[in-house]
Amino acid sequence: MKTYLFPSVYQKLGFTLFIVALVLFIGTLVFDWEFSFLTVKVWALWDIEFLAGTQYFAFIENNIFDEIILVLFILGLLFSGFSKQKIEDEYIAKTRLSSLLSAVLINYVLLILGSFFLYGLAFYYFALFALLGVLLIYNLKFHLNLYVQQKSLQHEE
Repeated sequence: MKTYLFPSVYQKLGFTLFIVALVLFIGTLVFDWEFSFLTVKVWALWDIEFLAGTQYFAFIENNIFDEIILVLFILGLLFSGFSKQKIEDEYIAKTRLSSLLSAVLINYVLLILGSFFLYGLAFYYFALFALLGVLLIYNLKFHLNLYVQQKSLQHEE
């Protein structure tokens, strides 16, 4: 059966990208980091400005720092979660599938709960988290399951 996994070396790259994105995100939240050299003209399919109105298919000025952070998060989580393990067997494939299923279910249960209890800007931020939620929960569950299995195998020896 053909699998569409990245080579195993991408796993370390993924963890590194995730950590870099996390540091940049925390820096943005805590220290309000925004680099002026990243303010560039970008083509926007759709742009809604608070007081300036709505634009379609236009070039706008935008600081792309938050987009860079989001891409680093996504690539980091994709690379770390969907890279081959050193030994890729049926157990790993089953663990991948069950972790992905659990991640999707948990993410959407949280999204449903959030839609009932979070409003306004709080729901907006929560929905942004849900964008990464499936990948984040999948990675946590998958790597935790592998760690637990490895520890149990070491105990048996």
